[in-house]
Formats: sequence, C-alpha cells, structure tokens
Amino acid sequence: MAILLIFTVRTLQNTLSSDVLRENQLPKDEKQAKLAIWEAERLMDPATGKIPENIRTAELDYATTLPSSGVSRASTYNYALRGPFNVGGRIRAVAYDVSNPTVVLAGGVSGGIWRSINGGQAWTKVTQSEEFQNVSCLVQDKRAGKTTTWFYGTGESMGNSASRSSSAHYYGNGIYKSTDGGKTWKHLASTGGMDVRNTGEWSIVRNLAIDNSNPSGTELYAATNGIIKR
Repeated sequence: MAILLIFTVRTLQNTLSSDVLRENQLPKDEKQAKLAIWEAERLMDPATGKIPENIRTAELDYATTLPSSGVSRASTYNYALRGPFNVGGRIRAVAYDVSNPTVVLAGGVSGGIWRSINGGQAWTKVTQSEEFQNVSCLVQDKRAGKTTTWFYGTGESMGNSASRSSSAHYYGNGIYKSTDGGKTWKHLASTGGMDVRNTGEWSIVRNLAIDNSNPSGTELYAATNGIIKR
C-alpha cells in the first residue's frame, strides 16, 4: 500500500511539473489569452456566466459600510516602526507643486497618492480606501490661477513582481481629479467604471498631459491602451 501511494504521488508530481513546463514554453500572446480566460472564469457570476458591471466599484462601496472592530475605532495608537527600512515600492509618478516647491506628490502602482509639504521629509497618504490606488501617472495644471488642479491616471499594463512573465497587471478605473492641491480626489465619471477584464477604455491610463497654452478651458489628454483621448 505504501509503495502504491509513493508511486501515485511521484506520478502526480511529474505530471504537474510537465504541465508547468509546457505553460512556460507557450508563446507570450497565448499566455496572455489563457490569463484572460482564467480571470474571466474566476470573476464571473456562476448563475449568468458574466462578470457583473462595475463589480469592483460596488465591492469598494460595500466595504465602506462594514462595521469596524473596537480596536480599529480607538482614537489613539502607539506604533513604533520596526522595518524593513529599505523598501520604497514602485513609484510611477512624482511631481512638485509649481506654486510651492516644498509640496511634492507621488503615486505608486499599488499604493495610491502620497503628499509631502516639507520637500519629501514626511509623507501623508491622501487617497481614500474606496478610491483606486493603482496610480500610473500624475499631472498638474500649471496655468496661473489654476495650479491647485491636479489629475492622476490609474492602471498599469507592464506587469509586476508578482508575475514571472509580467502578466500580473494592475488594472485601473480611469482618471481622478483634485481641485485643492492634491489633498482630496474625485473620480471623473466620464472616464468610465472599472472593468475587471481590462476590456474597458479606461482600464489602463499610461500618461496624462494638459495644454497649458489654452487660457480658458482645460484640455486634458490621456494616453490609454493604444488610444489618445482628449
């Protein structure tokens, strides 16, 4: 019985190793196609076979209604930083305020927007938990009288360290806007809702730019997946 069990386990291990080897040898486009199918099957509603519209946004809205524990409601905390001290994360966007160089904004691929008012010596996270944290780009309106306006784009298609083949993307939810110098942010409804299958037009925003030569209206340009929008 023991010999049969060992033989069965080794056969299973060999089969799994062969499957992994075949997966690693697949062409890149075929790997991405299989990943898309896997994500769709993982996220779809079993009753309908479809992924519900704006399900991620609905999930974040629901999370804000959950009750917190007594510990999390405490007014004071006593924490001491224990490390690690050498991990900065992946910052995709950094900009200083043209009207006040001591104010600096930085955005991480999975960490949201952070703001410093002392030249980067100390930082405060300004994006809320219900806002998308996958920051890919950041831009300030540099025209006179409009410098309190900022925009950040979300979603990264390059993949990350969670995937050997760079296929684990951070999908986004369009563009967010601030009118108070980056202290608070609001999603631009015109940039669409979250599409977890990355088929939406605003799932990935690669870069943003503002036409500072326009004295009146704000012309914002966004580079999305293969398209530049205005």
